[in-house]
Amino acid sequence: MKIRLIAAGLLTMLCIPAILTAQNSFNPEDVIRCATMEVEAQRRAANPEMESMEDFEAWLQEKIENGAAERHAGVVFTVPIVFHVIHDGEDPGVASNISQAQVNSQIDVLNEDFRKMMGTNGHNTHPDGADTEIEFCPALLDPMGNVLSEPGINRVDRNTKGFSAPPYSNTNYINNTIKPNTYWNPDDYFNVWVLDLGGGLLGYAQFPNGSGLQGMGNNNGGATTDCLVIGECVPGGTTTALAVLRAFGLECNVSSSMQNNPLDLKNKVVSDALKRKKSDDTLEIIGNFGDPMMPVCAGMLSSASEKCHVILAGGTQMLAVLQLAKHIGYNIKNSAIGCTSYIIDDAQAKFLETVEQIDNIAVLSCDPCLHNSQHFGFRSYADGFVK
Repeated sequence: MKIRLIAAGLLTMLCIPAILTAQNSFNPEDVIRCATMEVEAQRRAANPEMESMEDFEAWLQEKIENGAAERHAGVVFTVPIVFHVIHDGEDPGVASNISQAQVNSQIDVLNEDFRKMMGTNGHNTHPDGADTEIEFCPALLDPMGNVLSEPGINRVDRNTKGFSAPPYSNTNYINNTIKPNTYWNPDDYFNVWVLDLGGGLLGYAQFPNGSGLQGMGNNNGGATTDCLVIGECVPGGTTTALAVLRAFGLECNVSSSMQNNPLDLKNKVVSDALKRKKSDDTLEIIGNFGDPMMPVCAGMLSSASEKCHVILAGGTQMLAVLQLAKHIGYNIKNSAIGCTSYIIDDAQAKFLETVEQIDNIAVLSCDPCLHNSQHFGFRSYADGFVK
């Protein structure tokens, strides 16, 4: 997944070492110290619609020339950073499961370089050398707001996640499997992965193409590194979704935001509504029983799935969107539907059975562990509310 940054051009200066294991015996001549350009070339070969490197460099040069006028001296940007340490089950501090001290050392080096700190290797007298006024700090909280026992570290046992055994020399596997299943929201964190890499590779980064930064291209860099997430946004609710799904001929139920799902009431409302059905025409079904947001979301899925990965994120409401998308056409290979384990485990909703009736699409589910949250409102999700 793409790393989003608060400072334009940050990744052009940074190549993250992605392995901090036994390096005492390597031959420097056999090592690719930074494979950013090699990986970037692979992405561009696979996605010819991306902007050219010349376009990127032209944009960057303009930003450099205008930087003096735009710069606010003395304003330091602090970026929370998290190291996803992908290990093979070792204890912390052993082999690929690097220690907190090693992570802290890397953060220190980043700050020395980015702040051009006097008395460190980051200081230089080159005329182009500058204090970027960007600092990195270890993240203190995880995405759920829980305090990290080790600031800035997310330890991931690859055996628990089902990842293949290291070393990892296939950057496609890293980009398409490991990173999408371990990253934290890039709007809140600067994600760094630490892995046991092979093939002489020490590390690589990705240029912030499609990051939303002013002046940069937004073609998203292809389907292998970016994903559009369409959140549940259908105001009509689960009863409307149930009416649409049954109008299309599916035998199904839906979930509820309430602890006790009022299925009898929903079934009666839908049954009475379907008496008005006069046609199997897709647009008439949506017009008579659906919500205006359904075709909007289905259209986004249909179009975007031809260019990048798309996730329909939500509960049974998004199943109605998926059913509509199937009728208008979409790229199933680039698509998935994602929800919480609370939806999957809802015996009344029968989410997976309904998905099977619609299409053979990938289903993503996770347990947010909200029962452990410090906040009552979040814990209510685990008790059957909202889901």
